[in-house]
Amino acid sequence: MGFCLAAYQALLPTVVSDQLKGDEFDFGLMLGLFGIGSICAAPFVRKIIRHIGLEGIVLAGSAIFVVSMSILAAAHDIRYALPAAFVSGMAWVLILTTINTAVQMRAPDEILGRCLSIYQAVTFGGMAIGSWLWGAMADWRGLPFALHTAAAVLATSFVILRFLAPMPKAGEGVLRSQ
Repeated sequence: MGFCLAAYQALLPTVVSDQLKGDEFDFGLMLGLFGIGSICAAPFVRKIIRHIGLEGIVLAGSAIFVVSMSILAAAHDIRYALPAAFVSGMAWVLILTTINTAVQMRAPDEILGRCLSIYQAVTFGGMAIGSWLWGAMADWRGLPFALHTAAAVLATSFVILRFLAPMPKAGEGVLRSQ
């Protein structure tokens, strides 16, 4: 998922300068709203998990991110891109926080640190590779194509990962003392 999420951050400078014809201020607004969106969503992650579960929150975050990347791909005016930046930040936090929670629930206490370090390496390694690939794809076929493709791959990866690596159910992975 980090592989696909990276498309937003990797392509944002070019989207702002080339597609939106914006400047440094516009880029700062886009980054700022992304950050504000993530800050606004973070306090509610636990409450949302209680209502729709880990799988539901990853689904909601993925769907929101897919829609926001598609809006960003089609936007030619900063006024339409700014709300997409805000909801992208919200979705980013929902997805990454929930997957981090799932890793902590599934990992035995004895190797939790190692499991989290592997999770971080895979997530951020995927983002590094994704940043390069989405940039190369944007050079090859254009920004909208790269953003729409990243959105489609994110949606597809959610469906595939749901079956290959489902989120833990309530109580799964929790050690209870006797």
